[in-house]
Amino acid sequence: MCACDSINKTASAIAASIIHSNLDSLYNFPKSQISRFQQIQNCLARTVVKVPKSSHITPILRYLYWLKINERTEYKLLSLTYKILTTSQPDYLHNLYLVIIIIIINV
Repeated sequence: MCACDSINKTASAIAASIIHSNLDSLYNFPKSQISRFQQIQNCLARTVVKVPKSSHITPILRYLYWLKINERTEYKLLSLTYKILTTSQPDYLHNLYLVIIIIIINV
């Protein structure tokens, strides 16, 4: 392994932490701000891989094992839903889920 590989891994980890640490707050953001956040992720991905701005982003994101912003948001919501359904945790969300189911059944 050459030094450039470790630099790329470090750059990728730093860029991913910048993007992913802010994703939890994106659920209620307007589409324009989510779009801007996607542009920032795309720019960081191109910088990490060192390709020109004109390069298609999807192969770059796949290479880095990054999801697009909307895909990651959906993944996090589905993961949380699965956790609620299979483990009944966290309690406050499981209780809310039960209330919603009762409402749906009674409608």
